[in-house]
Amino acid sequence: MTEPDAGHDGEPPIDTSEVARRTLLSDPDRSDEELLTVVVEGLDRVLGEPPRRVVEPGETLLEEGGPVAELALVLEGQLELLRHVGEDEVVTHRASAGPILGLGALVGGERAFFTVRARTDVTLLAIPFEDFDWALQQDPSLRLPVLDLVLRSLARRHSRSVELQLENEQLSRELSQERDELARTLGALESAQVQLVEHKRLATLGELAAGLAHELNNPVTAITRGAAQLREDVTALLRFEPEEIEAPPTSTSERRSARRRLTAEVDDRQLAEQLVEVGVTDPEHARELLAEGREALQMRLLERRAAQEVRAIKEAADRVGELVNSLHAYARTEDQPQDGVDVSEGLDASLRLLRHRLEQVDVQRHYDEVDTISGWPGELNQVWTNLIANACDAMGGEGSLQLLVDQPDPGWVRVRVIDDGPGIDPEAQHRVFEPRFTTKGGRARYGLGLGLAISKQIVSRHQGTITLDSRPGRTEFTVSLPAERR
Repeated sequence: MTEPDAGHDGEPPIDTSEVARRTLLSDPDRSDEELLTVVVEGLDRVLGEPPRRVVEPGETLLEEGGPVAELALVLEGQLELLRHVGEDEVVTHRASAGPILGLGALVGGERAFFTVRARTDVTLLAIPFEDFDWALQQDPSLRLPVLDLVLRSLARRHSRSVELQLENEQLSRELSQERDELARTLGALESAQVQLVEHKRLATLGELAAGLAHELNNPVTAITRGAAQLREDVTALLRFEPEEIEAPPTSTSERRSARRRLTAEVDDRQLAEQLVEVGVTDPEHARELLAEGREALQMRLLERRAAQEVRAIKEAADRVGELVNSLHAYARTEDQPQDGVDVSEGLDASLRLLRHRLEQVDVQRHYDEVDTISGWPGELNQVWTNLIANACDAMGGEGSLQLLVDQPDPGWVRVRVIDDGPGIDPEAQHRVFEPRFTTKGGRARYGLGLGLAISKQIVSRHQGTITLDSRPGRTEFTVSLPAERR
């Protein structure tokens, strides 16, 4: 450290750091009030005590952008500095306003940067700039106190400006967080709204299905009983055995081959076709029937057609009965979960409902003997129907569909629906359970309005899980449900 130089003529050494500091500030230990008093007393001494002015609360001293012709020192009271933002006024300084008005004009401006307004009764010492400059020239000892006062005011306002900027940054971060939170909340509300709409549609569908099943139940029962009675009567009246009525029709290739043989025998294609239609395929049998005459053949033909119609009526009645039973299962809306629910029965009920869409699909069922579960059968049937319908859509109505039921863990029943369609885009797989998300281009299919989001919600209500594993040529949805103990 360099020792201070000794003064001339035996004077004490001079502290150069203290000199440098006092070059900028008259006395850093002096308070603002003491410094203001020194400046005011000096101006009074040079200018002969200029008059004071008292301003009432709310009075405007300077207008933003207006001319500034004098410097004012605040002797008593409080001010606030404002800036206009659009049509609003924003307070930027109160405690940091400082004791000098017209500070901006003093350091080189001609217009007021702030609007200045009195908050309380304010006493001012207002001096025109020309008089203020003349006073500093007359008494140079005032220059350092005035500079000190100006620097302190500027420093105070700068500090406040930095604080305001930091506060704005913090508010911006908080607003950004709140905006993100509001966006998440809005998204959740939209999802909830979609789910509520879907639930309403499902409830309406359930009511329609239940009403339709109820209305169809009696006529279907009558048709089924009538078909059974008609079968017995036809069997008794006509010369057919019951198994002959139940026998499925021969294939097209078999009929074509029999027609060629009989045509060669009777030399009449139309007659050969009639013989095949009544079930005659052997030439010897044909000769025996023709020996009875053409009328016998026509009667036999009518009997055969009647038998076929009876079989068709019975099959149609059985089919409608299955559909009505499936509707009953689909539309069940119990308030409380039911015990003893068999997931295999639910899958079969869904297959019956969708049979018209699975005509070109190779359906392979592999059902292990598993525990029953506790739940809502109607809701679970909606899940199975949705998964099977989605698989059928993915395959374009033809392909291979596997339905597997097993119990790899004693506490869980597992249902897997696997199709050999093109698969789901990896980028879309994590979104398939979102409301309103579809890979079908927005098309409404099957008319149920069911989505995987609703299916997942139903499975979650049963304390289960639903997952997706998809790649080209294989898409598998796996539903795991807690099992009941045997």
